[in-house]
Amino acid sequence: MGSAILDGVQAGLRAADPSLSVSADYISQISGDRRGFEAAEMAWYRTKYANRRFDALIVVGPAALDAVLTVRAALWPRVPIIFTAIDSAIYARHRSEPDMTGKLLDLSVPYNIKLAVRLLPDTQRIAVVGGASPSDQYFNSRYPRLIRQTDPKLEAIDLTNLGLEELKRRVAHLPPHTAIVILSYFYDPEGRPVFQRDLVRELAAVANAPIFDSADFAMGAGIVGGYVLGFDELGMEVARLTMRIVRGEPASSIPVTPIPITRYEADSRELLKWKIPESRLPPGTTVRFPPFSAWNEYHWWIVAAMAAVGLQCLLISVLLHERRKARETEVARKQAELEARLNREEISHLNRLGSMGELAASLAHELSQPLAGILSNAQAAARFLSQQPADLGEVRAALEDIREDDMRAGEVIRRIRQMLKKSRSVMAVLDPNQVARDAVALVRSDAKLRKVRVLLETSPDCPKVCGDAVQLQQVMVNLVMNAMEALSSLPGASAEARNIVVRTSLCDGGNAAISVVDQGPGIPAGQVDRVFQPFYTTKQEGLGMGLSISKSIVEAHGGRICVTSSVGTGAAFHVTLPSVNGEEVRAVIRKVAAQS
Repeated sequence: MGSAILDGVQAGLRAADPSLSVSADYISQISGDRRGFEAAEMAWYRTKYANRRFDALIVVGPAALDAVLTVRAALWPRVPIIFTAIDSAIYARHRSEPDMTGKLLDLSVPYNIKLAVRLLPDTQRIAVVGGASPSDQYFNSRYPRLIRQTDPKLEAIDLTNLGLEELKRRVAHLPPHTAIVILSYFYDPEGRPVFQRDLVRELAAVANAPIFDSADFAMGAGIVGGYVLGFDELGMEVARLTMRIVRGEPASSIPVTPIPITRYEADSRELLKWKIPESRLPPGTTVRFPPFSAWNEYHWWIVAAMAAVGLQCLLISVLLHERRKARETEVARKQAELEARLNREEISHLNRLGSMGELAASLAHELSQPLAGILSNAQAAARFLSQQPADLGEVRAALEDIREDDMRAGEVIRRIRQMLKKSRSVMAVLDPNQVARDAVALVRSDAKLRKVRVLLETSPDCPKVCGDAVQLQQVMVNLVMNAMEALSSLPGASAEARNIVVRTSLCDGGNAAISVVDQGPGIPAGQVDRVFQPFYTTKQEGLGMGLSISKSIVEAHGGRICVTSSVGTGAAFHVTLPSVNGEEVRAVIRKVAAQS
């Protein structure tokens, strides 16, 4: 309960003011002599919060309120308190405390006892389950009076302050006409904390009587139902009170009000198990986990199918009418059949075009670079052969590049087919330096034709990464080709200005970085944020997919890609990838395995 309320409080405070800092501490629920323990707790608080000033103290539960009042008097005497999960009896004892407000939460026992008697009119006994912590014992002490107030004829069966195994043995042999009501169970007699949903699940497996509880997180674990309070919603309400105080409203001016009990929930599976008709439920009760019903689960699909059938019936009627008219002449009948066949063929054709359209942009871009490389290397080979004497070494290098580009094009097609088959991605440990070398080798001939130098600066400190070699290589080729395109727009530039630097390094956080830097015209300031958008391009014949695809590949590997540029000074694209030992890489591997 406390954790759920705290989650709601933190969510509400962050939504109201993200700059707020929240500290959380849990009050021990140990029993017996606490004098020495409380002194140690006070020393701990003095040390931990020696230099902290709080705007408000939020308290959940009676034990926490007693402890915080003592701590506040010693450390923060004028800091206001906002409490919750406190009943009216406890609040009455502390009503005179200054600077305190909150939300009262009285026990669910009378509500759940009334619900049990309403759903099971033959109920004669209420078995009450409770824990052994001081807070548990406080709630446990109230149940006899509450049962008598609900119905004096009801007999109480005390199942409080028992361990789990003893509880399971007792609830398995309860007398007939008994209902089980769970109170507060934070700790067992051995001092071990107990999560109430786990407790409910264990008891429901063996109990011979229905169980009622008010914890929303116990729904679905085996309880019939109960009045249900959303503890996260309660936390949000406390956060709203806190913000009023943080913004200057005195705590003493905010009235203490109870939380209204208006929400009942029931588990339809448990109702069926204990033969309880839903007609006995209080008006407005939410019935959870209803039995499977095709209409409840698929009513939209059923409505759509019925509409389709109706439309088909209408179309059939129209077609029959047309056919009756077509019988007047054989020519009209054949013409109708011909038109119907042509319509079906046209629909099939449009469907094929649509399917191809989804892949066309990516396929065209992925194949354009290796095909362009083949063309460039073929042209280079022709030039080298035309020289006197022919430069056979360069010709061999160009032919080797053609072979590599052809293999790369085949690899791209294989990857696309693999994607269509939803086959497993090839994830392996890679050396970013080798990825950079392979990418530079692929564009070497094209760079020579463009009179551009691609300089490679690798770092021995660059850590290894986990990824798909072909995909990461494609990213680097895209970036280098874009840089060469940019330099091509500067025909009069000096030799130094026509350099492209591909650099690997170790970046902050132990991750790997690969950068591609050029000295081209740069990217206008207004367009830097758009370069990774699909179909955005500054090239006359570009598709605008290269950087978008590169961004998707890098992010799928758990990394990020960014660009820094200004007009006239060139552009620098930086790819950061998590190192092979990073948690990000393990997350990528798990994601790929799940998708495969």
